[in-house]
Parts: sequence; C-alpha cells; structure tokens
Amino acid sequence: FPSFELAPGAYCLAVQDLAAFEGRYGPGLPVAGQYSGALDNAGEHVELCDAAGRTIHSFTYRDDWYPTTDGKGYSLALIAPHTVDPDSLSDQSVWRADTNPGGSPGAAD
Repeated sequence: FPSFELAPGAYCLAVQDLAAFEGRYGPGLPVAGQYSGALDNAGEHVELCDAAGRTIHSFTYRDDWYPTTDGKGYSLALIAPHTVDPDSLSDQSVWRADTNPGGSPGAAD
C-alpha cells in the first residue's frame, strides 16, 4: 500500500477490486489500496504493521463465532474498538456480528 497517515479513530479499507468496490459502495471512501490476497472465510491470522514493518496488532478471527458471519454476508466488528485491549483481539468476546449485510465500509457500524 502507499504510505499514508491514519488519524486516531479513522477508517481505511483494503479492497480487492477498486472498480467493483466503487460500483457497489460509491467513490470517495477511504481506500488505502488494493489487496491481491484473500482472507480465509473460515478464519485467519491477521497482522497489521507500520511502515517499518513493526507489528501494531496481531490477532486471529473465526467467522463461525456468530451464525450470520459464517458465509451470510455479515462482517465481524469490534464491540468497543476505542477501548479494546489489543491483547484480547483473538477472543470472540470482543467481537460481534455487524448489523449491516455487506458491512459498513469506512464507517462505524
């Protein structure tokens, strides 16, 4: 991704196909760049790093934590993103199913 500064509490998106994304959600959302990989729908380990490659957050998620996030179009969302203990990000108890099918890209749920 290109270098950019993300303000505290701000959102950014990594999208697979920018044209398809903008066709569905419209232009102007905070897209950081295109991601050519694929996240495993069953769950996966995710690591967020800074520009120097240092890990900022590292966690494992599972989509089967909640029935609606298991292939039904709902995202996982942090319950309290501004106060969550970073060491608990792999715990189901800090996550919930998004209330919007398809998520709410670039905004709070």
